[in-house]
Amino acid sequence: MLLLKRLILILLWLLPVQATYAETLVLGSLENDVRRQLSEFESLARYLEDALSDAGISKVEISVYREEASFIDAFSYGDIDLYFDTPVIAAKMSRAVDAKPLLLQLRDGEATYHSHIVVPQNSPVQTIKDLTGLKIAFEEPDSSSGFLMPADVITSAGGKLVKLRSRKRNVPADKIGYVFTGDGNNTMYWLTRGWTDAAALNDREINHVETVYPGHFRVIKTSASMPRQVVMQGTHVDPDLSAAITRVLLDMHQTAEGRVAISAFFGTERFVPFADGRATFVPLLDVIDRLIYAKVIAAAPNTASKKAR
Repeated sequence: MLLLKRLILILLWLLPVQATYAETLVLGSLENDVRRQLSEFESLARYLEDALSDAGISKVEISVYREEASFIDAFSYGDIDLYFDTPVIAAKMSRAVDAKPLLLQLRDGEATYHSHIVVPQNSPVQTIKDLTGLKIAFEEPDSSSGFLMPADVITSAGGKLVKLRSRKRNVPADKIGYVFTGDGNNTMYWLTRGWTDAAALNDREINHVETVYPGHFRVIKTSASMPRQVVMQGTHVDPDLSAAITRVLLDMHQTAEGRVAISAFFGTERFVPFADGRATFVPLLDVIDRLIYAKVIAAAPNTASKKAR
């Protein structure tokens, strides 16, 4: 009998401990400007760290990756739990990593927005094909409204894009040359200075340009609407923890402390449910496929989930 009791105690000791334990939650981002991203994420990270303590979270870390391949590897190994990005990039990443759409970020009172191709008011350009032989300013390769959506608008209209090393390079006669400015503010500046013949601007940017330079610029084409920032979650995250994260993010705007933290996170007003996330991704994935076919972008490497948490 004594031997049996000892055996039972040993087996109980070997069983996994089910009690709450300290865990780190990792927020991931794919962005060139690491310092800015860390600054923008800081208030959200600290808020989640406090709000999720009862769910076993003792620390919230921020991981910013400059390279897509490194980001995909990190997500695939379970080193990133939540990922925040623009919808087209999130849709593209959903093919490469084991993640699901969780929530949307609401900004400027809107859950969706657009990309606009803008030219000076006195420009002879009336259609996309009129941009042939000219230059357009895009923001950066990982921007939905600043590159991917307007690039799709151009190629779908028959335009042939070619990347230029700088805005001073000549454009082949049968192509539309594009350059990256690195930032939305830079894109607006380049357009107003006349350094490019056109620019891709989102709703907020075109409204700003119109406010500062009323009547000086016009839109020749607008993209379809797309969701604002998307919150993606790794499927390795425990369901109970996932439910706690969702609840905390959805309720943030209801308290003064939460509103301060959420506003500091890229000017977010609140998080809202994204129940039809995968269905919403279908047309965005079509955009990705068309851009890959047009050789504007490369397909993201497909990797399987390598680590469960």
